[in-house]
Amino acid sequence: EFGLITSGSGLPSLDPNGIYLHNSLWGSLFSGGMGAGATWWWDNYVAPQNLYYHFAPVASVVQQIPFDQQNLMPASASVSGVPADLVLSPSLGWAALADTSFTIDAGGAVTPALGALSEFLYGAQWNTQYRRPPVFHITNPAGGKFRVTTGGQTGQSPKIAIWLDGVKKLEQNAQINQVYQIDMPAGQHTIKVDNTGTDWISILQYTFEGLGSAMDAYVLKSPDNLKMAGWLLHNRYNHVYVNTNGIPASASGAVLHVPDVENGMFTARLFDCLSGALLSSEAVAVTDGTLSLPLPDVLWDVAFYIDDLPLTADELNEAPVFQYFPNPAAAGAELTLAIEEPASLIAASLLDMEGRLLHTLYEGMPYPGNITTLPLPLHLPAGLYWIKIETNNGRAS
Repeated sequence: EFGLITSGSGLPSLDPNGIYLHNSLWGSLFSGGMGAGATWWWDNYVAPQNLYYHFAPVASVVQQIPFDQQNLMPASASVSGVPADLVLSPSLGWAALADTSFTIDAGGAVTPALGALSEFLYGAQWNTQYRRPPVFHITNPAGGKFRVTTGGQTGQSPKIAIWLDGVKKLEQNAQINQVYQIDMPAGQHTIKVDNTGTDWISILQYTFEGLGSAMDAYVLKSPDNLKMAGWLLHNRYNHVYVNTNGIPASASGAVLHVPDVENGMFTARLFDCLSGALLSSEAVAVTDGTLSLPLPDVLWDVAFYIDDLPLTADELNEAPVFQYFPNPAAAGAELTLAIEEPASLIAASLLDMEGRLLHTLYEGMPYPGNITTLPLPLHLPAGLYWIKIETNNGRAS
């Protein structure tokens, strides 16, 4: 189960379009559990906001992946080519005993993979039985900053202290919703964070500048190392970032790496998480025990399934290929779709960036020919939109 807050009444203002709902569904689906998690808030969030459209793509992709038959289990993976800050968000509540030692390699991979940080940094005088100050052992390829961001709650007189390689670099009276940072030199280092004050303060996140990836990988793998499935998220596409900064730029040049894979030929299938449609199928060779898959530009997310079965001719034709112009286009303009033959258009829709249907551009009998001209709505606000098409050969966005 999942819920962004403990009361559903405030969700429409925090995340009106269900970005967190979408991300939680896909993330939990590839967590190794028994399917996608269930949201807490149906009657006062999903139903009144009409967010049901987030569920159909999940159901569609589930039918394409043999989770149970192949005994797919959580596995290590990383994404290179899109460097970004590594952000660790605490998840453990009051009195839960957190892990205290974390190792972070040069690629941003964290060990233990399932390690957990506390949402509370306990002080040195009160509630000391819960004290578990975190220590981070890092390999940093380039210099940067290490930041501790406090949350919105505090006890009495907390004090943030940060050590680098055993030397105290910072000690300040802590306030809520503030950032405390030190320089993080290149190389191997140890960073410790503690609260030397009286009582606790909540922690929103720990940030390692330049040590992470713009894309998160949630990957499952079969025991025979021949089947893999997963979800790849552009981690800035979350409700907090989008509400504050708008839609992020696409992550370009990303490469997925899955270690401990048998050598040989594999077929990789990518799925669009807004429609459930197959985006592409391609052959991938593994020669060194690590599968490396170059990814297309990713604005939000993509799911995948990889196996050792040969690519069939039917799969090559399953995902329709189309182009559209002009781009950008003005409200009320005519949008031209060029669909790769032999596919024929049977439906075209305009979606907002959260996947919500805004306007049906075309729906009916197969459109004759591979060039289609469709009018955009007259009063369409400026912004980014998805075009979703369905042909007699498949769907694409």
